[in-house]
Amino acid sequence: MLLNYIPIAKAMPEYSKRDGKPYVCSLGYDYSKGFIRVYPTPLAGLITWTPICFKAEKNKRDPRPVSWKMPEDCRHGEWSVKSLKVTYKKPLNQSAKTTIMREMLDNSVNAISELNKRRESIGFLLVNSYKIEGVPNGKYIDTTQIGMFEDVELAGFTKFTKDLRETEFRIRFRDGDGDHNVAFNRWDIYETARKYSVKQALDSFNKTGQHILMLGNYLQHQTSWCVLGIFPVPNQLQLFK
Repeated sequence: MLLNYIPIAKAMPEYSKRDGKPYVCSLGYDYSKGFIRVYPTPLAGLITWTPICFKAEKNKRDPRPVSWKMPEDCRHGEWSVKSLKVTYKKPLNQSAKTTIMREMLDNSVNAISELNKRRESIGFLLVNSYKIEGVPNGKYIDTTQIGMFEDVELAGFTKFTKDLRETEFRIRFRDGDGDHNVAFNRWDIYETARKYSVKQALDSFNKTGQHILMLGNYLQHQTSWCVLGIFPVPNQLQLFK
Protein backbone atom coordinates (compact mmCIF):
# COMPACT_ATOMS: atom_id res chain seq x y z
CA MET A 1 0.00 0.00 0.00
CA LEU A 2 1.45 3.35 -1.04
CA LEU A 3 1.11 5.92 1.72
CA ASN A 4 1.36 9.66 1.20
CA TYR A 5 2.14 10.13 4.84
CA ILE A 6 2.26 13.48 6.61
CA PRO A 7 3.96 13.01 10.01
CA ILE A 8 2.31 15.27 12.58
CA ALA A 9 3.60 14.03 15.93
CA LYS A 10 6.55 11.87 16.96
CA ALA A 11 6.76 10.08 20.28
CA MET A 12 9.80 9.73 22.46
CA PRO A 13 11.78 6.68 21.17
CA GLU A 14 11.06 3.43 22.96
CA TYR A 15 13.07 0.24 23.24
CA SER A 16 11.75 -2.73 21.28
CA LYS A 17 12.29 -5.95 23.23
CA ARG A 18 11.77 -7.92 20.04
CA ASP A 19 14.49 -6.18 18.00
CA GLY A 20 16.65 -4.88 20.82
CA LYS A 21 16.63 -1.42 19.23
CA PRO A 22 14.98 1.97 19.84
CA TYR A 23 12.23 3.04 17.46
CA VAL A 24 9.84 5.96 17.10
CA CYS A 25 6.05 5.80 16.93
CA SER A 26 4.53 8.55 14.80
CA LEU A 27 1.00 9.82 14.29
CA GLY A 28 0.08 11.54 11.08
CA TYR A 29 -2.28 11.88 8.16
CA ASP A 30 -2.82 10.27 4.77
CA TYR A 31 -5.26 11.90 2.36
CA SER A 32 -6.94 8.58 1.52
CA LYS A 33 -6.86 6.95 4.97
CA GLY A 34 -7.16 9.90 7.32
CA PHE A 35 -5.30 9.89 10.63
CA ILE A 36 -3.00 6.91 11.04
CA ARG A 37 -0.10 5.58 13.11
CA VAL A 38 3.17 4.45 11.54
CA TYR A 39 5.40 2.28 13.72
CA PRO A 40 8.21 1.43 13.83
CA THR A 41 9.95 4.34 12.17
CA PRO A 42 13.65 5.20 12.48
CA LEU A 43 15.12 7.90 14.67
CA ALA A 44 15.78 10.25 11.73
CA GLY A 45 14.07 10.92 8.42
CA LEU A 46 10.47 11.75 9.37
CA ILE A 47 9.95 15.51 9.35
CA THR A 48 6.73 16.85 10.81
CA TRP A 49 4.36 18.36 8.24
CA THR A 50 6.57 17.15 5.36
CA PRO A 51 4.86 14.44 3.26
CA ILE A 52 6.81 11.25 2.67
CA CYS A 53 5.65 8.60 0.20
CA PHE A 54 6.54 4.93 0.66
CA LYS A 55 5.10 1.45 0.31
CA ALA A 56 3.76 0.63 3.74
CA GLU A 57 2.79 -2.68 5.30
CA LYS A 58 0.16 -3.52 7.84
CA ASN A 59 1.74 -3.96 11.23
CA LYS A 60 1.12 -7.65 12.00
CA ARG A 61 1.93 -7.11 15.67
CA ASP A 62 -0.65 -4.33 15.95
CA PRO A 63 -4.18 -5.23 14.77
CA ARG A 64 -5.55 -1.71 15.23
CA PRO A 65 -6.97 -0.59 11.84
CA VAL A 66 -5.06 2.70 11.75
CA SER A 67 -1.65 1.10 12.44
CA TRP A 68 0.87 0.79 9.62
CA LYS A 69 4.53 -0.15 9.40
CA MET A 70 7.46 1.33 7.50
CA PRO A 71 9.07 -1.80 6.00
CA GLU A 72 12.69 -2.67 6.67
CA ASP A 73 13.81 -1.97 3.10
CA CYS A 74 12.79 1.69 3.60
CA ARG A 75 15.04 2.28 6.59
CA HIS A 76 18.59 1.81 7.77
CA GLY A 77 17.59 -0.24 10.79
CA GLU A 78 16.57 2.05 13.63
CA TRP A 79 18.71 4.95 12.42
CA SER A 80 17.35 6.67 9.31
CA VAL A 81 15.11 6.50 6.27
CA LYS A 82 16.58 5.17 3.03
CA SER A 83 16.23 8.18 0.77
CA LEU A 84 16.23 6.05 -2.40
CA LYS A 85 13.20 4.10 -1.18
CA VAL A 86 10.98 7.06 -0.32
CA THR A 87 9.88 10.30 -1.92
CA TYR A 88 9.69 13.56 -0.01
CA LYS A 89 7.35 16.34 -1.04
CA LYS A 90 7.30 20.01 -0.14
CA PRO A 91 6.44 20.85 3.48
CA LEU A 92 2.80 21.80 3.97
CA ASN A 93 2.01 25.50 3.95
CA GLN A 94 -0.20 27.05 6.61
CA SER A 95 -3.34 26.69 4.50
CA ALA A 96 -2.81 22.94 4.09
CA LYS A 97 -2.05 22.57 7.81
CA THR A 98 -5.27 24.42 8.65
CA THR A 99 -7.27 22.02 6.46
CA ILE A 100 -5.94 19.07 8.46
CA MET A 101 -6.55 20.90 11.73
CA ARG A 102 -10.14 21.42 10.63
CA GLU A 103 -10.42 17.66 10.26
CA MET A 104 -8.91 17.24 13.74
CA LEU A 105 -11.58 19.60 15.04
CA ASP A 106 -14.33 17.74 13.20
CA ASN A 107 -13.12 14.47 14.78
CA SER A 108 -12.68 15.84 18.29
CA VAL A 109 -14.73 14.42 21.15
CA ASN A 110 -15.85 15.79 24.50
CA ALA A 111 -14.26 13.06 26.63
CA ILE A 112 -11.71 10.27 26.48
CA SER A 113 -14.45 7.81 27.44
CA GLU A 114 -16.00 8.40 24.00
CA LEU A 115 -12.76 7.25 22.36
CA ASN A 116 -12.81 4.10 24.48
CA LYS A 117 -16.44 3.35 23.56
CA ARG A 118 -15.58 3.66 19.87
CA ARG A 119 -12.43 1.56 20.32
CA GLU A 120 -10.38 4.32 18.75
CA SER A 121 -6.59 4.33 18.95
CA ILE A 122 -6.04 7.93 17.82
CA GLY A 123 -8.19 10.71 19.16
CA PHE A 124 -8.62 14.45 19.47
CA LEU A 125 -9.86 16.62 22.32
CA LEU A 126 -10.62 20.32 22.24
CA VAL A 127 -9.58 21.87 25.55
CA ASN A 128 -9.77 25.42 26.85
CA SER A 129 -6.60 25.06 28.89
CA TYR A 130 -3.90 22.59 29.84
CA LYS A 131 -0.74 22.47 31.93
CA ILE A 132 2.44 20.49 31.24
CA GLU A 133 4.50 19.56 34.27
CA GLY A 134 7.90 17.98 34.78
CA VAL A 135 8.04 15.17 37.33
CA PRO A 136 10.87 12.89 38.50
CA ASN A 137 11.45 9.97 36.15
CA GLY A 138 11.08 6.80 38.19
CA LYS A 139 13.08 4.81 35.59
CA TYR A 140 15.97 7.26 35.43
CA ILE A 141 19.41 5.63 35.26
CA ASP A 142 21.99 7.65 37.19
CA THR A 143 25.20 7.29 35.18
CA THR A 144 27.31 8.72 37.99
CA GLN A 145 26.38 5.71 40.10
CA ILE A 146 27.02 3.27 37.27
CA GLY A 147 30.49 4.75 36.78
CA MET A 148 31.46 3.41 40.19
CA PHE A 149 31.34 -0.15 38.88
CA GLU A 150 33.80 -1.13 36.15
CA ASP A 151 31.83 -4.15 34.96
CA VAL A 152 28.56 -2.28 34.35
CA GLU A 153 27.87 -0.80 30.93
CA LEU A 154 24.78 1.02 29.70
CA ALA A 155 22.93 -0.32 26.68
CA GLY A 156 23.38 1.92 23.65
CA PHE A 157 19.67 2.55 23.21
CA THR A 158 19.43 4.44 26.51
CA LYS A 159 20.87 7.62 24.99
CA PHE A 160 17.69 7.97 22.91
CA THR A 161 14.98 6.80 25.33
CA LYS A 162 13.74 8.20 28.63
CA ASP A 163 16.21 6.14 30.64
CA LEU A 164 18.78 8.95 30.92
CA ARG A 165 16.23 11.75 31.41
CA GLU A 166 15.84 12.80 35.05
CA THR A 167 12.51 14.47 34.25
CA GLU A 168 9.52 13.12 32.41
CA PHE A 169 6.59 15.22 31.28
CA ARG A 170 2.90 14.94 32.04
CA ILE A 171 -0.04 17.04 30.96
CA ARG A 172 -3.13 18.02 32.96
CA PHE A 173 -6.41 18.95 31.31
CA ARG A 174 -10.15 18.67 31.82
CA ASP A 175 -12.69 17.05 29.52
CA GLY A 176 -16.28 15.83 29.87
CA ASP A 177 -15.10 13.02 32.16
CA GLY A 178 -13.31 15.37 34.54
CA ASP A 179 -9.64 16.02 35.26
CA HIS A 180 -6.84 14.04 33.59
CA ASN A 181 -3.13 13.72 34.21
CA VAL A 182 -1.48 11.68 31.44
CA ALA A 183 1.96 11.26 29.89
CA PHE A 184 3.10 13.88 27.41
CA ASN A 185 5.35 11.80 25.15
CA ARG A 186 6.15 14.34 22.46
CA TRP A 187 9.80 13.88 21.48
CA ASP A 188 10.67 17.53 20.92
CA ILE A 189 9.84 18.61 24.47
CA TYR A 190 12.36 16.05 25.74
CA GLU A 191 14.92 17.32 23.23
CA THR A 192 14.32 20.92 24.33
CA ALA A 193 14.90 19.87 27.94
CA ARG A 194 18.06 17.97 26.99
CA LYS A 195 19.57 20.80 24.93
CA TYR A 196 18.52 23.69 27.17
CA SER A 197 16.61 23.06 30.40
CA VAL A 198 13.38 21.64 31.77
CA LYS A 199 12.22 25.18 32.53
CA GLN A 200 12.71 26.29 28.93
CA ALA A 201 10.89 23.20 27.70
CA LEU A 202 7.91 23.96 29.95
CA ASP A 203 7.92 27.64 28.99
CA SER A 204 8.02 26.74 25.29
CA PHE A 205 5.19 24.21 25.33
CA ASN A 206 2.78 25.64 27.90
CA LYS A 207 0.43 28.01 26.06
CA THR A 208 -2.92 29.63 26.73
CA GLY A 209 -6.17 29.52 24.78
CA GLN A 210 -8.06 26.75 23.03
CA HIS A 211 -5.95 23.84 21.80
CA ILE A 212 -6.50 20.52 20.09
CA LEU A 213 -4.85 17.61 21.88
CA MET A 214 -3.76 14.69 19.70
CA LEU A 215 -3.83 11.45 21.69
CA GLY A 216 -2.73 7.90 21.09
CA ASN A 217 -3.37 4.81 23.17
CA TYR A 218 -1.11 1.89 24.02
CA LEU A 219 -1.29 -1.46 22.23
CA GLN A 220 -1.23 -3.47 25.45
CA HIS A 221 -3.45 -1.05 27.40
CA GLN A 222 -5.93 0.35 24.92
CA THR A 223 -7.89 2.43 27.42
CA SER A 224 -4.72 4.23 28.53
CA TRP A 225 -3.83 7.35 26.59
CA CYS A 226 -0.94 9.76 26.18
CA VAL A 227 -0.76 13.12 24.44
CA LEU A 228 1.60 13.44 21.47
CA GLY A 229 0.52 16.72 19.92
CA ILE A 230 -0.85 20.10 20.96
CA PHE A 231 -2.16 22.48 18.32
CA PRO A 232 -3.63 25.96 18.83
CA VAL A 233 -6.98 26.34 17.12
CA PRO A 234 -6.45 28.66 14.12
CA ASN A 235 -8.48 31.86 14.33
CA GLN A 236 -10.48 30.98 11.21
CA LEU A 237 -11.65 27.74 12.87
CA GLN A 238 -12.63 29.17 16.25
CA LEU A 239 -16.31 29.37 15.32
CA PHE A 240 -16.68 25.88 13.85
CA LYS A 241 -16.64 23.76 16.98
